[in-house]
Amino acid sequence: MCVIGVAWAAFEIGSSIFDGYSTISTLNDPCATPGEKWLTTGLFAAGLILPGGGGATGFKVPKRLLPFRDSGRILEINKTLDRIESGGPFPYGRDGIIFRNTLGKLPGKPQGYCREYNRKYAGLFLTEA
Repeated sequence: MCVIGVAWAAFEIGSSIFDGYSTISTLNDPCATPGEKWLTTGLFAAGLILPGGGGATGFKVPKRLLPFRDSGRILEINKTLDRIESGGPFPYGRDGIIFRNTLGKLPGKPQGYCREYNRKYAGLFLTEA
């Protein structure tokens, strides 16, 4: 019985460390919106204050907060983001190339900071950085 208690304590400590790491990663992410930063900070603070034990696992924030509600678009973008996170395979030849930001619509970052990935949506071929 003691081994189960030690294992559970190790799990809880590990989960808390990961929550802290995830919060810091979101706060340092230049692509995270102010709303995402406030939300992750608030939920981290709530996790420190409120009673734990995994009771709040039903109230997780969605993996990705996207700025639109079109379910088809969300599905396709999530597929592309999943491929990026797993390192591929990428279906289009230009996926992963350096995005040059020639229109200057993205914040100024060093060359190579942004990459280009493509996706299909409603029969159209779109490029998104």
